[in-house]
Amino acid sequence: MKKIFYSTSIILLIIHTLAYNQKPYPCGTAPQKSEWLEAFQKNPTAYKIARDSLLVVPMTIHSVGSDSGSGHFATDRILDAFCTLNEDFEEAGILFYIKDDIQIINNSAINNHTDYYVGGRYMNETADPNSINTFIVSNPVGNCGYNITWSHMMLGKNCAGPSDHTWAHEVGHHFSLPHPFLGWEGGQSYDGSIPADFSNPAPEKITYNYTQFFYEWAEDTLIVDTAFVEKVDRSNCEFAADGFCDTPADYIANRWNCNNDLQSNQTQTDPNGEKFQSDGTLIMSYSDDNCARRFSGEQMAAMRAYLFDQRPEVLENPQTPLAAVEENIQMIYPGVDEAVAFNSVEFQWEEVPNATKYLLQVSRLPSFPQLNVNEKLEANSFTFTDLELGRTYYWRVRAYNEFSTCSSWSDSQKFTTAEISAVAKIDALNDFKVFPSILKSGNSFSIQIDSDKPIEGTIQIMDLTGKVVTTEAIDHQIGTQVYKMNTAEKMRGLYLVGLLTERGKVFRKLIVD
Repeated sequence: MKKIFYSTSIILLIIHTLAYNQKPYPCGTAPQKSEWLEAFQKNPTAYKIARDSLLVVPMTIHSVGSDSGSGHFATDRILDAFCTLNEDFEEAGILFYIKDDIQIINNSAINNHTDYYVGGRYMNETADPNSINTFIVSNPVGNCGYNITWSHMMLGKNCAGPSDHTWAHEVGHHFSLPHPFLGWEGGQSYDGSIPADFSNPAPEKITYNYTQFFYEWAEDTLIVDTAFVEKVDRSNCEFAADGFCDTPADYIANRWNCNNDLQSNQTQTDPNGEKFQSDGTLIMSYSDDNCARRFSGEQMAAMRAYLFDQRPEVLENPQTPLAAVEENIQMIYPGVDEAVAFNSVEFQWEEVPNATKYLLQVSRLPSFPQLNVNEKLEANSFTFTDLELGRTYYWRVRAYNEFSTCSSWSDSQKFTTAEISAVAKIDALNDFKVFPSILKSGNSFSIQIDSDKPIEGTIQIMDLTGKVVTTEAIDHQIGTQVYKMNTAEKMRGLYLVGLLTERGKVFRKLIVD
């Protein structure tokens, strides 16, 4: 390949303007094929690939928001995107894990930046040198994401859904992979002066500009390269376009959807005049996310070789992957429709095997559009003291570990808040039941107490304002006993039945119709 260096501020300004006028764009990574990849493709057997081994790779995730701390990509959505990333790399034998938890950055200028050099320099200053780094922002120069050869990768929040493959696409760039349509970003010329005409035979060569992604920023410099156009018969596949012979010819450098055969609707014409349609399954193409799903065998080999040869530091301290996290979360407190103290709710759930972290969310609505509680925890309980009185809330939990983030949320459970003392466990109390929990006014109900120690205290019926309706002293002995209580004719609505002792208090709901 021949590299052409022009020094002129005018040309650089034109290129800079063209780049901005093309937004939004699927990928901001400029056309490039590294010298390392050229060397690898000429003699791949000279490089370590170790296809049968699992490469466990640390990933440092930087979640960027505004200066005020708002606008961060939600943690559960990061986990979903990370799950998809690992699924995309599973066949390649590469497993990423979240290193040192998700890093929180409050920087408005980076969260919404419009200059690659600003982003690249910031990443260099902030990145962990011993891991792969991804910065998740609101606007990465108007793209879904980009990777810079001399820096790291940016990922846009809007392109990081659970069905998006942008993250895998940018990691592919970071591990040396070009687009399969290398060079076609400017049509048949880097400056767009010769547009692509797919109805006529493509030229033998095209030129492309990768100034912004050269190894370092060079003031007033334009860097242009040439690439051979890949032919359908693959007679030049070893040196044309991306240089991989198992990625078919592709000239489409804008976002496109695939047909039922997972091919482009756009027909193209190679230099020999042969018609073809692009393969939509390749993650490194610009096909829509519902089409893209794989790396080719040669691409996977190149990425593994790149890690061994160019990023050995990320493989030096191999971690043993933790087992997958189970999704069945047993919720303990608050129970379904349980009434709790508004000013002190201790959320509890059973520990989940293999989980090292939990997400806890509480919302007024079952769809969780706005959150009253949104906590990332290492323990399986959390106490919150600032819910509103007399409200209905929903809560849910999600468990995960740094290797396994594909687990789902638990089913949400509804509870209400009331003016009562904080719920606490009573030592040696095994069970406290109220049945039936729904009854007609004036009817009686039963309370069952089971304990390993004697309990002396009172049973109270109170409304949600904390007003006591009935009080009855008890002297409970060891074992199981059932107590009968009556409701008054005037009682209507939701009440709390409480067992109050010097060792603690517990409450159960009672609905009187």
